[in-house]
Amino acid sequence: MDENVAGRTTRRCLSDLGYVVHTPADLYGSRELAEGVRDEDWLAKLTAHDWAVISKDEHILQRPTELAAYKAARIHMFMLPNNVRRDDLIALLHQNLRDICTRAVEKTPGVWRVTRQGLTQL
Repeated sequence: MDENVAGRTTRRCLSDLGYVVHTPADLYGSRELAEGVRDEDWLAKLTAHDWAVISKDEHILQRPTELAAYKAARIHMFMLPNNVRRDDLIALLHQNLRDICTRAVEKTPGVWRVTRQGLTQL
């Protein structure tokens, strides 16, 4: 989960279901060290891991350096809506988790928007 999603409630939602959840703090050793890290920097670190990203920052796909870092990392990314209450985020995760897991293990990386109607590939 990137820093704009990785609140305690959303992290606990997946952890309580038995999933291992990583945050930028895990990549950098502490929350303080991870704060304010540029997207292209933490995305580059994901190249060494077989992780999927849950984010709310669709700007990653619009900024050239961030898009290049995403492509180089060859990861799956799932975009949650940006301006949604915490309870709605949790509901979206629960509703779409099976499809997120199915897509996250596909060989070809992709980006999906997570909605009430399901996943939409971007």
